[in-house]
This record gives sequence, structure tokens and C-alpha cells, in this order.
Amino acid sequence: MYCNAGVTLPKLLPDSADAEIDRLLDVNVKGPLYAARHAVPIMLGQASRGVILFTASKTGLVAQSDSPVYCASKGAIVILAKALALDYAARGIRVNALCPGIIDTPMLHRFADAMPDPAAAWTAYGAAQPMGRLGTPEECAAAALWLVSSDASFVTGVALPVDGGFTAM
Repeated sequence: MYCNAGVTLPKLLPDSADAEIDRLLDVNVKGPLYAARHAVPIMLGQASRGVILFTASKTGLVAQSDSPVYCASKGAIVILAKALALDYAARGIRVNALCPGIIDTPMLHRFADAMPDPAAAWTAYGAAQPMGRLGTPEECAAAALWLVSSDASFVTGVALPVDGGFTAM
């Protein structure tokens, strides 16, 4: 099962309305929790068991400013993956979290376009990465495919950063 959903809330905590917080936690935390709760019994009933992969974020590993609720939600997913990995490793289910950094996606383009100087924002996104560029969806997909493949059959409970070295700083 690959659980890849998320919404953002780029606001300081006092500026975040209850409804915004509830929506973010519903999508980013409750969605993966309920998906896993449903998937685990099905996987346990199969001979080959399975793999659960969650998309978390680099912000589940290191905080960023101006998004505390988002960071908390992605941190919850990292710990969820680790906890489920411990609960089900001996029963043949592997559980991991993919932690993308700043990736060149339509959502990132929308964020940049909303800035006072979109071109400067776009340049800053790439410059903030140790590798000096943004990641691609294809790079995230390759990491995800590896995590769910038999090549990663001894990998469980991992939060894998795909972030151009950002979490190494």
C-alpha cells in the first residue's frame, strides 16, 4: 500500500484556524492511519504479506519555520511508520516512510507564483538545497519503487530522505 497524500498549512500556529488544523490532520495523519488500519488485516491474510509506504516529508525529520502543524503531521507519519514496522516486521509486513525535500511539482510552482517575486522564490528554492537544485518527482518515484521492491526486503522502519542532502545540514 502506498499512502501518498498531503496538504500544507503555511501559517504560524496562532494564525491557524481550528478548521484548517482539523483538515490538515485529517488528510496528513488520519488518512494514513485509517488506510494502514484497513490494509494490515488484508496483508496478514495473504501468503506474501506486503509493504506499506507512507509519504512523509523532510519536515517530518527536521522542522521548518512557519508551518508547525504541517511539520507535526509529517513527524507523526515518520513515527507511525516506525511503530508499525516494529509491530509487523516479524509477521512479514514492511513499513517505511519516504521523506521528500523540495521537489519540482505543480504545487511548488503555485507557491512560487503566489510570492511577490516568483522568479526569486524559485531560485531560492534550488539554492537552499546542498545539491543546488530541486528534486524531481521521478527521483521520488525511484526511491519509492525501491522501498517497496524485493531489493529492499531487509528494510523496514526507515524514514528515507530524498532531499538533496537537506536533512544532512
